[in-house]
Amino acid sequence: MIATLRRLLAFEPFRGRTRGPEDDLALVVGSALRGWVLEGKLHATFTCVPHEVGAVSRKSPAFRTAQARYAKNIAAGLIAGSGDYVFVGEDAAGWIELKSSTGSLSPDQRDFREWCGFVGARYAVCRSLDEVQAILRGWGMLA
Repeated sequence: MIATLRRLLAFEPFRGRTRGPEDDLALVVGSALRGWVLEGKLHATFTCVPHEVGAVSRKSPAFRTAQARYAKNIAAGLIAGSGDYVFVGEDAAGWIELKSSTGSLSPDQRDFREWCGFVGARYAVCRSLDEVQAILRGWGMLA
């Protein structure tokens, strides 16, 4: 199983030209999550939701392709405002939205958080790896 997990969790370092504070936090969190899985500490599956799949400059040659990909994802069920990460364990599931120290939720993100509250789903906003760790421990997903 470890070989399978290593293959699933492998990634190429981010080489984009534009990166913001939330992107930096996401890279730290993603690395930590992979490590916790391989160390046997994270007792849940997880994935990052690809909200930025259509985020390409209108001047880019890839713009039309990116917009088509984004439209396909929306049609398939990508929900605007959903959390950055979703975690599913044996007895728990939850969403985590990453924000920089000064970032705030968009209207779509506030609506999604409200929807989670309405149906009793776990939802947290985290501004650091320490906060992610504390939330996952509180949800019983991280040893």
